[in-house]
Amino acid sequence: MSSEKYIVGFSRELDFRPIEFLDLIPTRSCCLCNVVPKVTFILGCSHSLCELCYQNVLSGDRRCPLDEVDVDEDDTSKLSFKLKYLERQNVRCFNSKNGCDVVGTLEQVQLHFLDECTYHAVTCNRCKGSVLRRNIARHCATSCRKESVGESADESPPCGSVRGFEKTSCELITSVQEKLSSVETQINIHVEKIERILSSVLENQERIAADVGNTGNKVNEQARGQAEIGESLRCVAEVLGHVEVRTKNYSVGSGCTGDSVATNIEGVSENVQQVAETMIGMQQQTSAILNISKEIQEKLSPLLLRTGETTQFIYGDAATNERMPITRSTSETAGRLNVMYSALPSHHTEAFFHVRDFAKFKEGEAEEEWLYPIRVSRDIVLCGYSMKVEVIVDDKGYYGNERVASLYFKLCRSSTDSQLQWPFTIPFTCRFVHPTDSTKDILCNTVRPSGIMRMDSRCRKYSRPTSAANPKVLCKPTAVVTKLEKEGFISQDSLCVGIKLHQEMPF
Repeated sequence: MSSEKYIVGFSRELDFRPIEFLDLIPTRSCCLCNVVPKVTFILGCSHSLCELCYQNVLSGDRRCPLDEVDVDEDDTSKLSFKLKYLERQNVRCFNSKNGCDVVGTLEQVQLHFLDECTYHAVTCNRCKGSVLRRNIARHCATSCRKESVGESADESPPCGSVRGFEKTSCELITSVQEKLSSVETQINIHVEKIERILSSVLENQERIAADVGNTGNKVNEQARGQAEIGESLRCVAEVLGHVEVRTKNYSVGSGCTGDSVATNIEGVSENVQQVAETMIGMQQQTSAILNISKEIQEKLSPLLLRTGETTQFIYGDAATNERMPITRSTSETAGRLNVMYSALPSHHTEAFFHVRDFAKFKEGEAEEEWLYPIRVSRDIVLCGYSMKVEVIVDDKGYYGNERVASLYFKLCRSSTDSQLQWPFTIPFTCRFVHPTDSTKDILCNTVRPSGIMRMDSRCRKYSRPTSAANPKVLCKPTAVVTKLEKEGFISQDSLCVGIKLHQEMPF
């Protein structure tokens, strides 16, 4: 959003010159005097002040002049603004009020203003009106017909209406851009989810295809083995049949009527019958196995067809994918996932956040908007309330000679806030989690919001969020980084922190 500010301490030529920034971050300027200093102080209520205004507040009643929230030096963070970041800011030409619409970086606009801009205004000696320098000769030649910068017929409509319209337009455009950015972020999140789902589907497809191939091979091998066994049994039956016939012929031909021959014939007949029954049973088992294999192939065919469509969808172009049924199915599934996500159970009371690449994080430079390195969790939903946990490592020397890791808690705005009880009164505890021994966990003091609200009814940290997030809460005590490393809290270059909500207890 465009805003007119005054930079201080950066340039002798530009200091205290009104400059209209297009997209300056609000915390870079003082909320009271509108200057953009080298250092701003971020109060616990999220308002930013320059050093002069901050010192005046501390020497006065120590309340924020904008919302009368108490100013606590422990909750105040210091934000530095380097010259290289200022030079990247987009600003309007200093003659924008005279009609110039040039936009560029601070250095580009300064060069344009000095060498190229044709919208410099001067004062007419006769009518004392403000006229563009390039039009002053024609203005004087036409008897000073009030052809000032704001009233020139061939330049622009009245300046006030144009600037008002332009300001409104910029605000609307900025609002739309913020909404588009939010939508783009949500789309990227869903795309990542879909990519993970599709990757899992592909892995399952490969696994299923391998299992189907192995199962089919095993079934075919077993069927071939059963067929070979059946053929062998038929040969055995034929041989035994011949033996039986020959035995009978031998008995008849030789006239033997002894019990031994009869017994042998009877035994052979029983063996033949048993072999025949075994063969029939094995043939039935083979048929059953073949039927089961057929059913498996029938059930797997649609799945293989779907996975084939999925593969075509992943590697196909956008025009082709739009005509595929899987596109509609994926969109419907994504919609259902969104509905399911908002309906997840809200009775959970504990969550964890892993700070990965901890070695790089603790030694890294501070983010552009923060004084120290910071990691922020995604939205955590406990008992229906949306919240975030922040881990900050302060600069060496801030607390003695050791780096210190601090945990912060803050409530976030969500779509279910209207269904919850406010202010937030559930006690909570943050802690540094030991990966193998829970008895070594470093517990912060339990925070009881209800007690804090009784002592300070104007505290906004636990009220229903009206912006993206409430002011954050420091959970004490903090932990020395070297202690965390020596006692084994860092596992696989990752630090785990947790937050737990407790049943409401009397303060």
